[in-house]
Amino acid sequence: MKIRAILFTVAFSSAGVYPLYGQSNFTARSVSLAGAFSSYARGVDALGWNPANLGFWSQDEALGEKGTRSVKLPSVAFDLGNNTITPNWISDYFGVGFMDDDLKNQMINSLPDNNWILLQALRVPFGLAVNNFAISTGLEINGRIASHPGMLELIFNGLRFDNSLSLDGTGEFEAVIPVTIGYGKEFYSIFLNKYFDRVYLGGAVKYLNGLNRISTKFSNSTLSTSKESINIQTTTTLTSAVSGTGFALDLGFAARSGEKLYLSISVNNLFGKINWTDSDIMSGSVNFTVDELNITELDSLFEESNTTDETTGNVNSAYPGYLLAGFHYQYRPNVSLHSTLLQGFSDEMNMSTTPRLSLGSEVNATKWLPIRFGISVGGLEDFRWGAGFGLNFSKFHLDFGISESGGMLSSAKGISIALEHTFYF
Repeated sequence: MKIRAILFTVAFSSAGVYPLYGQSNFTARSVSLAGAFSSYARGVDALGWNPANLGFWSQDEALGEKGTRSVKLPSVAFDLGNNTITPNWISDYFGVGFMDDDLKNQMINSLPDNNWILLQALRVPFGLAVNNFAISTGLEINGRIASHPGMLELIFNGLRFDNSLSLDGTGEFEAVIPVTIGYGKEFYSIFLNKYFDRVYLGGAVKYLNGLNRISTKFSNSTLSTSKESINIQTTTTLTSAVSGTGFALDLGFAARSGEKLYLSISVNNLFGKINWTDSDIMSGSVNFTVDELNITELDSLFEESNTTDETTGNVNSAYPGYLLAGFHYQYRPNVSLHSTLLQGFSDEMNMSTTPRLSLGSEVNATKWLPIRFGISVGGLEDFRWGAGFGLNFSKFHLDFGISESGGMLSSAKGISIALEHTFYF
């Protein structure tokens, strides 16, 4: 029965407790630098950060990547987090043995009254760069759940007479395979070359192959009880879509001043939108009241107390855009400093209109062992730190990065881990 699907989805979306969090775009090196990567990304990594950086291929000795061609093998990067739960939080409430009512209520009240936000992001990228060109593809998964803590109260305190619980919430999940082709080239400008030694422009076109999109919204959803009755009501919209296509555009500017300073600014995912051709939209409302619960009468009671409407049509979803600006300063031959400002254009999926500033550094302990670290403030996560390293052999680079958001170690609310390997030839 359709209404059962609605109620099951309400419960599932409201009860999720696994921490999920996401970023806009990330690789092993960007995770290590806490996102301070816009002026540092080269080769395939330039796609999604700044395609103008592809123009540096012939004048990039300072970054230690002299190869004109590179292949990025399938790599993996994931990000999991939330806006409340930390290892300390789990220890405080679940590491104490028996939980009395006061501790349960304290735990429930520690969650935000408006939205308990859970997000996730996964990237499996790979690609090829040849001179000024690069092409990449891979799987992208983003998810976001905003849930009211009322379900947690129901789990720990059970049904109580003369009590009303809010079950409002939203959920989004989207899986996309983008195919990106980018080009960057040096150009001469009478005006700009007065201030910069070298100036580069670049662009990238993305073909967006949408695999699946699921979104749910529950409003005016409550569970009320009294000694005489139980009442459940909700207004729900559930959208399921497969087989989507779309396009997005990246534009970038980069410059080099002297032998040490690199500047970068780019606008990414312009006009990004996915049109889903095979979609179902189900909306419904429930006002279900029982005075004397009889399990054999549930089906008829549900049918009498709900309305549903199912339609099939085109659904559009945004592929969120963002602006990146930053610099890279080669302080010493083995020490570089980096910064990036990320400004999202919307609050959709794992993007935020709250700006995020990232600062990072890379230190080459030896020619083949770069060590990276960084911090960022702002954005959805408020605070993030990262660290990582690389193993840079003559033709092969292996990079690893890890970062935490919302705090450090036992106070962190999320974690990112990324591993990538690249061949240069």
